[in-house]
Amino acid sequence: MGWAAVLLVFSSLAGGTPSIPAGLGEVCGLASDPPPDQLTNDTHYLVSNERRLDLLREDVEGSAGVYIGVGAAQNYLLAGWASPSFMVLVDFDQDVVDLHALHTAFLAHASDGEQFEALWSEESTPTVRRLLAVAAPEPTRRARLMALYARARPDVAAGLAKTRARSDELGVPTYLSDDAQYGRIAALARTGKIVAKRGDFTQPGVVLALGDALRNAGAHVGVLYLSNIEQYFMYGEGYRSNISGLPMNAHTAVLRTLPARPAGFEYIAQRGDHMQAWVASKHVRSVYRVRGMTKGMERPASTRIEVGPPPPRRLRAGKPK
Repeated sequence: MGWAAVLLVFSSLAGGTPSIPAGLGEVCGLASDPPPDQLTNDTHYLVSNERRLDLLREDVEGSAGVYIGVGAAQNYLLAGWASPSFMVLVDFDQDVVDLHALHTAFLAHASDGEQFEALWSEESTPTVRRLLAVAAPEPTRRARLMALYARARPDVAAGLAKTRARSDELGVPTYLSDDAQYGRIAALARTGKIVAKRGDFTQPGVVLALGDALRNAGAHVGVLYLSNIEQYFMYGEGYRSNISGLPMNAHTAVLRTLPARPAGFEYIAQRGDHMQAWVASKHVRSVYRVRGMTKGMERPASTRIEVGPPPPRRLRAGKPK
């Protein structure tokens, strides 16, 4: 994509006239949640270590609707297999939210996955500086993004290289290697259809407002990717309300991961309506109940698990009247 086209794209986005699907403009204006008091493990998770997301590929292929996800670049991998009309990326770490601004700018600029990866090399720093002069004209924000780029660049570059190598080894096309997948994601970036917000799934705020905005727009969630966030909290009212408020149905793919052994994760797929049925029960207090874990249960890494609906509750026998 030439510089003239890049200028046109970002001037359009800055002017508030991107080609947003009808009714979804409200999503762009949602207020972010306050920053958390503390990050999980005091760590910025700028690169994913979920190495076998390909196990969930068939669960998301062709998923239409809105893609909602947490975390960093792994969302573009999943979205490449899906066919979202819009992406909303939510994370309570502002660094991750800002990192999506870099990803989106690079996706809009690069013509293919190879050029996109090259923008994460040290040699591309002058190009990135010129690109952000257009994509982030406000000096303070631009300086923050450049500082983040310098800090995150080596890890992001290594992560993308590993993703490409692994997908080549497995024979699985991704947005980094497949022009059609890259074209779909880049088109979302170029038309303002990738929105990142600072948000906490356990608190009332941007996620709850997002559900209202999607319902008002007549949109539905095609993919909800939660990574492993649920391992860090019990199901409280905030989380239950947020999940229940999202317009999901039997065609929504809910994706999550949980730690497994040896070092790695199991990859869990579930229908959206089934997840909402689980969180509606006050007797379900954590993801481990949803997963069906029992004491001493072996959970080998790099396996795909499918979770169904909650079992029907047994009725207590009452006294005969």
